[in-house]
Amino acid sequence: MRRELELLVHHHRDVPLPPAEVPEFRTFQCASSARDMIAVDGSYSFLLNLSSWWLALISVGLLRYAFDGKAFRRKDWRLVQRMVGVSTFEAFVATQDELHRSLFEFTKERREDQPRDMVNEYRRLIEGQTAVNVAEDLEGCVVAVDGTLTEFPKQFSVMERLVQVCEKRGHKWFRMDLGTFRDRPDEAFGQLAAYGKSLISVGYPWPLIEAHRMAVTVRQLKPMYQESVMKMALRMGLDVRTILDGLTQIEGRRRSAFHEYLDKVARDLR
Repeated sequence: MRRELELLVHHHRDVPLPPAEVPEFRTFQCASSARDMIAVDGSYSFLLNLSSWWLALISVGLLRYAFDGKAFRRKDWRLVQRMVGVSTFEAFVATQDELHRSLFEFTKERREDQPRDMVNEYRRLIEGQTAVNVAEDLEGCVVAVDGTLTEFPKQFSVMERLVQVCEKRGHKWFRMDLGTFRDRPDEAFGQLAAYGKSLISVGYPWPLIEAHRMAVTVRQLKPMYQESVMKMALRMGLDVRTILDGLTQIEGRRRSAFHEYLDKVARDLR
């Protein structure tokens, strides 16, 4: 240990480090009157795995909040849940719709993590669709989506459509990227600052935190969803052993990752 540490310390001390790049900082004042905020976030949970086929439940939460300068007030909410079946078996994927085929092609470079990647991209699609549907019916809000403006296959240009809707309806769009009102950052970030006053997470929009809490219930309630899957699968003719084998798979991850789960169990037993 001493020998290896001496080598590390010597290398760390003697190698000159390049000067750190200092990003540009700007100060924004909170807007005197805050617009309503539409916050969207999603999550998913794998419920069953049979060979190269995975069943997952995607949950997307949307909340609309108002802020009067003193308190946050929830004005509307949506919870979209969708059961999704994905496969890494190309012959089976060929029998599915265009969306599933596009997801397969887009993620096949990472075969070991492909099931998770496919479901995660599906989640992003539903998030974008949910945000578009609500933004179309309102005007002059702040639209906050937990993610980036990038997206998967171009034929499903949901994020581009969402930005177009925001520009049409006068919404302010924000996450890490500023999609609208780019030429007026003081105004845009002033609106966001009004929703970042919660002491639970200073500087981060409170409605987006609530949308995340709403979406992750899909994982917290996983046993309940799995029980429903088991009952329906039994009624459809699958035998109990096959179902139990599917429930004990490791959430769309490669089989070699099972050691990570063993490590967790070992830590809990200490």
